[in-house]
Amino acid sequence: MKFYSGFSLADESSFFTEFIDNSVYNICGFSYGAIKAFEDVKNSLRDEKRVDRLQLFSPAFFQTKDEKFKRLQLMAYNKNREVYLNNFIKSCFYPYKIKELKRSNSTISELKELLNYRWDLKELEYLTLKGVKIEVYLGGKDSVIDVQGAREFFLKVATVTYIKNANHFLQRSQKMPRKLISFDWAIKRILRGKANFDILEGFLSELLYEDVKILEILESESNKDIKEDKSNRLDIKVKNSYEEIIIIEIQYDREMDFLQRMLYGASKVISEHIKEGEPYSSITKVISINILYFNFGDGDDYIYKGTTNFIGIHDNSKLELTSKQKTVFKSQSINKLYPQYYIIKIANFNDIAKDSLDEWIYFLKNETIKDNFEAKGLKKAKETLDYLQLEDDERREYEAFQKSLHDKASAYESTYVSGHIDGEKRGLKIGIKQGIEKGIEKGIELERLNSEKRLQKEKIEIAKNLLDVLDTETISIKTGLSVEEIEDIKNSLNL
Repeated sequence: MKFYSGFSLADESSFFTEFIDNSVYNICGFSYGAIKAFEDVKNSLRDEKRVDRLQLFSPAFFQTKDEKFKRLQLMAYNKNREVYLNNFIKSCFYPYKIKELKRSNSTISELKELLNYRWDLKELEYLTLKGVKIEVYLGGKDSVIDVQGAREFFLKVATVTYIKNANHFLQRSQKMPRKLISFDWAIKRILRGKANFDILEGFLSELLYEDVKILEILESESNKDIKEDKSNRLDIKVKNSYEEIIIIEIQYDREMDFLQRMLYGASKVISEHIKEGEPYSSITKVISINILYFNFGDGDDYIYKGTTNFIGIHDNSKLELTSKQKTVFKSQSINKLYPQYYIIKIANFNDIAKDSLDEWIYFLKNETIKDNFEAKGLKKAKETLDYLQLEDDERREYEAFQKSLHDKASAYESTYVSGHIDGEKRGLKIGIKQGIEKGIEKGIELERLNSEKRLQKEKIEIAKNLLDVLDTETISIKTGLSVEEIEDIKNSLNL
């Protein structure tokens, strides 16, 4: 293994021990050293030397920065080299404590090279064509390089390990648990093998409060192992502690009509698992477990359970099975015969694990498992779902999966926010127009009422003047007032 150090540094490879492949055919480098490692691999291939792997730790990536940024860096270095390097080291360790490092001599030409270096996508692709596996490691709290720009760039040609809470040295907080892959991806790619059944059994046992034994993973349209599968649903055939055969359906999706989807999914499983000519009593019990990572419904709890019961509308009594039905159906209650639904609203969980089920919910939300967690299946999950244990192809596929989730979320947010703003503008415009129209209508109506009042008043005045010369019927004819109205006028005048 050959390691290239970062700018002004020496022998800092110990920071990356957990990642480094010590094979003699591996070349790696940190920060500025990543550039040197890349150039070394290119030269080695030209000389027909064998290279199996290129590992780039926080590679110097500044090609998205403008010239002003680069010019200021060089000016600061020239003004006071020692101060610049001390600040650089602080940035490398941020936000964690600074550790002692071996330093090497640095030059302005090296700083210029790393600031102005442009990674070439075609050259990287050429390396992969020659059989070199490229691994890139990035820290989410890196304050030195353009992490997001580097991530987007290298994902096109490399396996990118993104460590959310790591700095430029890929250090994480001592309290930060090891990153695990998300459960929804794991159930479709890793946990389908019999060797890993005990992980799923642990989760299901904690949720259902009974010992669950998985017999097999059922192949169906919902869990085909294809990249474009949008349902992200896994059907599992299990045997519980009552020796019942159950279909458990785990779903992960972002849909407005998710309740109807749950109903459809359960109904479809029932129809798939009853053979033609079989009695209805052989219908398989379905438990639908839905892990939701989006805001759904109006409720503050984080676990909801839905069952079916029949309640009398007059005496509020609960319909029960007869003793014979209990024997035939092998069930003690009606709700055990019908689909059972669980909705887990991940966002509502407050990260405080009060029991073993909460420990599983904590993992589902944070993709980490604390050392003191003792829930069934979690110890095995911590070992099996370690992100760094993935094979290269699996890791690349997982990164692509995570990116697709971010893209979908961004697309949804953009569409929703844009639509909401446009809707408000259109609503305001329509509201103003409708307000004007209503205002005009109201004005016309008020004017009409005022006119009628004025006309009525005039009629009354005319009637008063005619009381001494004409009889009531004639005044009614002349003014249009009724005989009763004229009599009221006479009474008001004491005539």
